[in-house]
Amino acid sequence: FSMPSNSIRTKNINPTEYVSTENLLPNKAGVSKYTSNIDYAFVREYKVGDSLMSNIRPYLKKIWFSDRNGGCSSDVIVFRSSKEVNSLYAYFVLSDDRIFRLAMETSIGTKMPRGDKSAIVSFPIALPKDKSEQQNIASALSSIDKLIDDLGRTIQKKQLIREGAMEELLSGKKRLPGFTEEWVEKKIGEVCNTASGGTPSRSNPNYYTGKIKWFTTAELNDGWLLDSMEHISEEAIKNSSVKIFKEGTLLMAMYGATIGKLGILSSEAATNQACCAFESKEMDLIYLFYFLFAKRQQILSLGAGAGQPNISQQIIKNIPINIPHIREQHAIANILTSMDDEISVLQIEKTKYEQIRSGMMEELLTGKKRLIKK
Repeated sequence: FSMPSNSIRTKNINPTEYVSTENLLPNKAGVSKYTSNIDYAFVREYKVGDSLMSNIRPYLKKIWFSDRNGGCSSDVIVFRSSKEVNSLYAYFVLSDDRIFRLAMETSIGTKMPRGDKSAIVSFPIALPKDKSEQQNIASALSSIDKLIDDLGRTIQKKQLIREGAMEELLSGKKRLPGFTEEWVEKKIGEVCNTASGGTPSRSNPNYYTGKIKWFTTAELNDGWLLDSMEHISEEAIKNSSVKIFKEGTLLMAMYGATIGKLGILSSEAATNQACCAFESKEMDLIYLFYFLFAKRQQILSLGAGAGQPNISQQIIKNIPINIPHIREQHAIANILTSMDDEISVLQIEKTKYEQIRSGMMEELLTGKKRLIKK
């Protein structure tokens, strides 16, 4: 590799394009920042085929294979491969987790640590002498990257469709065929009972040796809750404010960084005091889940307190909600659940291919597996 000159005058590049550490994407395509005027007198130049790597935390894992000429900030390292090295192969070498770990381990500074460029340049790599093999490896990794990117775009598109469906179906703007009953507006507290859990004393280790699931707000995942990180005992239930909630109970985080996050119990379980539990005989709790999910930003705005916001059960009870007949609630919940199921299948598939990509990187970039045409 070579590193181009640290700075050039902006007049030599497109003055409306500037790449900073914030608009690089990890191991994927880069995003350029467009602005009518750039106030920088000097920027680092990059060209088509260069690899741009962020050199400052928390962006050390961001790297982009350039498809255009332009300028970038001084916190971006520009790598330009020699004639003996395929430039796309070089990009994949630089995006390897081993380079990221090296950048983390050798970063210098305290507030905003920067990677040690000399350590990165000195890192030994496996390099096929035959440039055509480099090209074969780069092509194989590019193909799986395209597959992963295509899945990501499909997921994003379906998420936007689901958001539009929530907006229409949960507001009554769009009615489902066969439903004509009037909707009514009530407060959540009029149609749901709410409660919170508790935390057994940490001073008694026996409280945390049982088989009862005990969820905290950090575990709420906007989906079904299968198992908890910690489990408590019957003794803990008897000697604390902890409650057991039944299967299907809806949970929402009331405090701290996870405020507004949701979860649905797949089996009976207990929670800590920062979880608000919803139970109702009048409402489909899956319908309520989607309503609260769609209204998260408004709910966050109700939070009080400096630093991290908090909401109380009373605030939650006073939230107004439009309610159709229970049969229409079921139908809406089923439609939105089907959309989420479809998205989940795609996300699982994307994760599978990301794992395959990781294995390919390990084998192809170390020479464990060769791609030589016979």
